[in-house]
Amino acid sequence: EIPLVTVVTDFGADHPSWFHKDIAHTFVPTEAVQSEAQSAGVEEEKLSLVGIPVRRPFWDFLLDRQGENGKREGEREQESQFKWTNSV
Repeated sequence: EIPLVTVVTDFGADHPSWFHKDIAHTFVPTEAVQSEAQSAGVEEEKLSLVGIPVRRPFWDFLLDRQGENGKREGEREQESQFKWTNSV
């Protein structure tokens, strides 16, 4: 039997149909979405808070354009929700 997983790629909005207790595992990008999944009945051991996978060059481009001092309030917090990957 092949396990069925859910990967949520939206930072804040979610839909109840994304979460089901019988799914093998659910990957979520933020603590807020993790909380919604738990409220929908997904067990904690079936949840992983993983952020959003993006290629490093994409994020480096954004940082170069904005510069460290040009970031708006809250962007540093959101930056930690991205996970670098070479497979995307």
